[in-house]
Amino acid sequence: MPELNFNMDYYINGIIRLGPFYLIVLAISTIFYLYHKQLNNGNFKSNLSNTSFSNYWWIFLFPIFIRTGLAFLSENNMDLNNFIIITELTYSGKLVYLHFKEFPYLPFYLPILWLCKYFSVLLSLPLYFTIKWPLIFVDILMIYLMKKVLEYNRTYSDVRIIFIYSPLIILNSSVLAQIDMIPVFFSFWAYYVLDRYPEKWKLSAFILGLGIFAKTFPILLLPAFLVSFKKFNKQILFGLIAIT
Repeated sequence: MPELNFNMDYYINGIIRLGPFYLIVLAISTIFYLYHKQLNNGNFKSNLSNTSFSNYWWIFLFPIFIRTGLAFLSENNMDLNNFIIITELTYSGKLVYLHFKEFPYLPFYLPILWLCKYFSVLLSLPLYFTIKWPLIFVDILMIYLMKKVLEYNRTYSDVRIIFIYSPLIILNSSVLAQIDMIPVFFSFWAYYVLDRYPEKWKLSAFILGLGIFAKTFPILLLPAFLVSFKKFNKQILFGLIAIT
């Protein structure tokens, strides 16, 4: 059975091999970022009421296009190779944690990996490609959620455009196959629910809990959520819901 590889030298060499992808994404992102700036006369605050095809192209279709293209072209790096091993093991019905005690993630992502392998077999597509679909999907959901936030709060209206064109975020999901955007998405969604609908704070806590279950670092955001409540009992209950 193949072994998971967490060797730092291998990881660094993989980053070096991916150098051309970094340059390509940086170039494409910069070109379209500047072009979008020119379209808006230097103002990145795009018109949210504009439902034209052009507006949807910049907000949704372009991110899907560039991420999907890069996902198909990039097929080899340490994290991706490790996830492929885990996916094959999960799809065969074996328990990952019995074979790889060093596997650092909670079980949240395993059913998603199983579906990636299922669609890979069903559609005769390479697994290294389908394994990135959930990550690209989460990127698009994040862009949509930002759009919802900007409908009532325009303070950070430039952030969405930066997110769409950020080469680091594009590479993270489409080339490196890192799952970090999944807990980030759940954390941001929890913030949106709590900020927009304060009476649904229990739902916000549950969503934040999903982010913690995907990868534990969102637990560091818990204090920032707790200060939203004046009553100590609500703080305790919110925290319990999120971590359980």
